[in-house]
Amino acid sequence: MTKSHNPAVFVVHIPKTAGTSLRKAAERYLSSGRVEYDYGSESDDTTPRVLRHVYEDGDHFALMEDMEAAGAELLVGHVPLAKYLPLFGVSRCLSMVRDPAGRLVSEFNHLTRSKGLDTPFEDFLRRPNQLNRQTRLLAAVPPEAMGFVGLTERYADSVRVLNKTFGWKLRCLDLNRAPSDRLREEDLGPEVMAEIRERHARDVRLHERVQRLLRDRVELMDAGHAFVHGLVESANQKSVRGWAWYEPRHQDTAVELELLQGGDVVATTAAVQPRPDLASWFLPRRGYVGFEFAATGTTDLQVRVRGTGQVLAFGAGDDGVPPREVSGRIEHADPGAGAEPEFLGWVDRADRFSVVGWAVAPRNPAQTVNVRLLLDGQLVGRARCDEFRPDVLEAGKHPTGACGFTFEWPRSAVRQQLREVEVRIEADEMYRFATEVRV
Repeated sequence: MTKSHNPAVFVVHIPKTAGTSLRKAAERYLSSGRVEYDYGSESDDTTPRVLRHVYEDGDHFALMEDMEAAGAELLVGHVPLAKYLPLFGVSRCLSMVRDPAGRLVSEFNHLTRSKGLDTPFEDFLRRPNQLNRQTRLLAAVPPEAMGFVGLTERYADSVRVLNKTFGWKLRCLDLNRAPSDRLREEDLGPEVMAEIRERHARDVRLHERVQRLLRDRVELMDAGHAFVHGLVESANQKSVRGWAWYEPRHQDTAVELELLQGGDVVATTAAVQPRPDLASWFLPRRGYVGFEFAATGTTDLQVRVRGTGQVLAFGAGDDGVPPREVSGRIEHADPGAGAEPEFLGWVDRADRFSVVGWAVAPRNPAQTVNVRLLLDGQLVGRARCDEFRPDVLEAGKHPTGACGFTFEWPRSAVRQQLREVEVRIEADEMYRFATEVRV
């Protein structure tokens, strides 16, 4: 089959989310020579071109040039979105997500069958490398910004949207199913399901968010309308701000938006403002995708696309509630009157499963801060502050919002009856957060 060469696309293959079916469908449509794979330097699935440029030479740009010269149109792998985001740009990055319980059961069955895993499922779901795995792989940007994020549970609709969006003709394959005699999701008791919802809460929220995104996208597609990637980042007494751009077929067109209050249109504008703070996403329209409305209140607000009625989500929660203001401080030595502190941060939550917060370096905004976690003065682990935090971005405390952290306690720490939690900036003892563990 002869087909024209298109710009390459990057697929974050989250394990056990129908990624194998998707990649095999792509191979059949594009031919295997036009699909590259990155499953790590030790994997037989990683293609020679990726091994040479990425793992031997460390030159990602050379990989893209080689792919373009060879007519390769797809890169797929069990790697974080952030690894290849600068090469492809956010609009050409794709993934699939799945209900956390179903994904965990599927991977547990796979590892038991193929790798000889010999551990109870309850222990497996608590493993640090499994906790909120989907969110961690996609942590570079919100799903509203990605070219497409589909659902395993709605695989046929996901393939249909992909084909329409990128001009593909993928077939709907159903591969890599586990034998029926393995553990099933319906075998899990209510206590196990409750633990999954608590320990994997970020993946639960991600799945719910993508459900709404896919629902809106299918409805717009069936109605003959273009989908808009957009998010309302902040809403306060003075303004309503965010970003928006069309899907690839219409990306150069500025999005016309309406602000509604109490169901009535009170203002219109276009998403044409520059967003240099999101430059690392390599946005459409060379970054001129921002918008801002003057506002007279924060209640009963909606931002919708003019002509299609698509309503943009608010912040990370997509619950119709404007993002909260960031507040709080770190206990540290006073930098002096008028001086800017070296670090800022906050602990949002500390419970018996995890600690969630953010930290930034105002004097060096490009610096990624690392923190140390202590229980009753004992070091138990470290975390890198690079997760997307739209609330911190909206508050103007970080240029991209990539400053959040989530630390999952090791089981040994949880079993101990420890109460005092400290989060300290790595290599700087005088900067510390303090809170109490709620058990």
